[in-house]
Order: sequence, then C-alpha cells, then structure tokens
Amino acid sequence: MFVVLPVCSFLRGKPETFCRSDYRWRPSLTGAIVVARFGRRLPKVELTRACGLKATSDVPSSPPALGTDDLELRACDESHQLDRLPVAGLPGILRAPLVLLKFSRPHTLLGSVVSICSLCLMGGFSAVPAAALSTLSFWSRLLVVCAVGIVPSMLMNIYIVGLNQLYDIPVDRVNKPYLPLASGELSVPVAALIVAACLLGSLGLGFWLPQSTTALRVSLIVSGLLGTLYSMPPVRLKRYPFLASLCILVVRGAVVNLGFYLHARTALATSNGLFAVGFSPLIRFATAFFAVYGIVIALMKDIPDLEGDIEYRLDSFSNRYGQRNVFNLCVGLLIATFVAGGFACVSPWLITRPPYKAVAASTAHFIAAAWLLQRSRYARAHVHSREAVYSFYMDVWKCFYLEYLTLPLLL
Repeated sequence: MFVVLPVCSFLRGKPETFCRSDYRWRPSLTGAIVVARFGRRLPKVELTRACGLKATSDVPSSPPALGTDDLELRACDESHQLDRLPVAGLPGILRAPLVLLKFSRPHTLLGSVVSICSLCLMGGFSAVPAAALSTLSFWSRLLVVCAVGIVPSMLMNIYIVGLNQLYDIPVDRVNKPYLPLASGELSVPVAALIVAACLLGSLGLGFWLPQSTTALRVSLIVSGLLGTLYSMPPVRLKRYPFLASLCILVVRGAVVNLGFYLHARTALATSNGLFAVGFSPLIRFATAFFAVYGIVIALMKDIPDLEGDIEYRLDSFSNRYGQRNVFNLCVGLLIATFVAGGFACVSPWLITRPPYKAVAASTAHFIAAAWLLQRSRYARAHVHSREAVYSFYMDVWKCFYLEYLTLPLLL
C-alpha cells in the first residue's frame, strides 16, 4: 500500500521527523513529496532521491553520553592516532615516511607481519621431525622463510590498501578525511607510482627469490587479484556487500592461512616435493576461526563509514539493515568465535603436551571474549559516533593479533 506524504511545511517545522534506521535526515527541498510503502524499508539512497533529502551535518553524530564523561570518548580517539598524526610543518625527511606509513594503513601491515610469522612457525613445525626443532639450522632456515614471505606480502598489502584509497578519494573525504590522499598530503600521481611499484616489487620478489615457493606465489597472485577486483572499476566488488565480504573472507580466512602455512611447510620439508600439501588440525582451526573473523572485519569496517557510503551510493549491510543491527551481529560473532575457540583449545582435537599450553591458549580466548564484550558496551551505546565505533574496530584488530600470537602455544 502506498501513501503520498506532503512534507513542505510539516517537515520544515520538525527537522528531525524523518528518522530511518540509525540515520537522521533533514529536507533540502521545499514541497518535496516522499513515496513510501507501509511496512517496508526503502534503501536510504532511494529515500534521499525521492524526497530531496540529505544527511544533516548539524545533527549530533552520537547520542548524549550515558553516564560517561568526555574522557571516555577522548580515549576512543587515542586508540588509532597513528592514522591521524599531522604532518604539516614537519621537515621533508620526516614528513615523507609518515605520509607513507599513513597511506599503508599500519594496522593491516602489522596484521600481515604477525599472521605470517605465526603461520610460518606452524608450517615449519609440521614439516620437520621433532628432533630437528631444537637445532640452530632449523631456526635459521625458518627465519629466512619468514622474511621471504613477509617482504613481498607487505608490498602486496600496500598495493591493495593504496589502490582502494586511489579509487575512494571522494568517499574518504567524508569518511576518512585524515588519510593522505583525502587530506591532500599525498598527490594522486605519487600514490599511483607507489601502488604500481609495490605490485611489481611484490610479484618480482615472490617469483625470483630463491627461497620462494609455489604456495607463496599463488597467495600473492590471488590476494592481488581479489584486491584489484575489490577496488577497481568496472568490477569494484565493494559496491556489492555480499561479494565484498566474501572477498575479505577468502583472503583473511583461506589465502593467508593456507598459503603461508604451505609456504613454510614446503620450504622446510625434508622431502623435496614441489608442493608439500598437508594440513594439521591446528591450521584447520585457524582457517575456520579467521574465516569468521574476516566476516566480522568486513562488516565492522563499514559501520563508521555510513555517511560517505550513502552520499556516494555505495551499498553496505550497515546501510541496508542499520548500524546497530550490524554492530550487534559483529559482537555476537566475535564472542561466539572466541568462546568456541577457547573450548576447542582444550579439546582432544587440538590439545597439546604438556597440557598447560592448551589451558593457557584457552584462557586467552575467554579473556579476549570478555574484554571485547566489555569494550563493545560503550560503542553500542554510541553506535552513531564514528570515533566510538572505529575505536572498537581497532580493538577487533588487537584481538586479531592476539589470536595469531596464541596459536603457537598449541604446537
């Protein structure tokens, strides 16, 4: 059933009458007519197009503090200041490295380094006899294998996040104005040169380093291909919420975990097989765990970016179902995943000898679940606040690092 609602003088007298999902709207054209359907929810972009509305900038981005003070919200800002360090006034010798660091999205770079080190350790332990694990030769070879995996992967990481920034400059000016391209700290030609150099350097090192393996090359190619399809027109998978989430899930869940595990296993295996395929229970657990984690990252990263996504017609689950609903889903998935992981650590499937290592790993999972639950309370109460939600998003990455640091306890 359709109804035509005149909004000329009615809405002008009540500027916050139109509230849909988690977003507030104000009319921009007098005499606009809104066509709405009872019991159905129009996409936000269609709603704005139909009634000539636009997102207001003077509506508070977060509800009044619920029994908190400004210090708590200020703490949200401090958790990710590395992305927002000002470079104006710095000498050139300091300015360029800082701009490059901000351009590379350091939390993703750190995630790549920590995950590759942990996965190479797991792959190396599964590739050699137990007696060889205490030898200097094993650890020196493992160090080389890790370095061969880390350097091209960091370059590929910069290529992926840099390409995304190149094609998201208008959106980032709304959602992430502190990024180098959006703020003007880095020019587009220089950024394009960095992105191209990182892609060529990553593939070059991955294919020509003597310690490189087939698994490493496949991981780099698949990651680069999916990163390109995610950001670059005409495909631009990020326009489609399901495909965008699937892309991140595949990379974070399967490509990284299986690829670098097999890279270390192949490089250190006593047999000389081309592709030493074999998956321990631990790597299967890690793959399943981070597949769910990839879903959470894909959903969570779009929650604080709703304003720009709406303005530039980028569909997302937060736009479709509301920020609060998506946030609650992410927190539920995180808590369930860490609790399930805690029980899995002490199950006969994964338990190690001596057992205290499994107990320690299990305890770390339960502590992470409790900490995330506690940290989510403030962000849930201020789900409209970009700062509060982004701060919790950084907490999700901290637990991402913690998980990879915990997994070697189960070896």
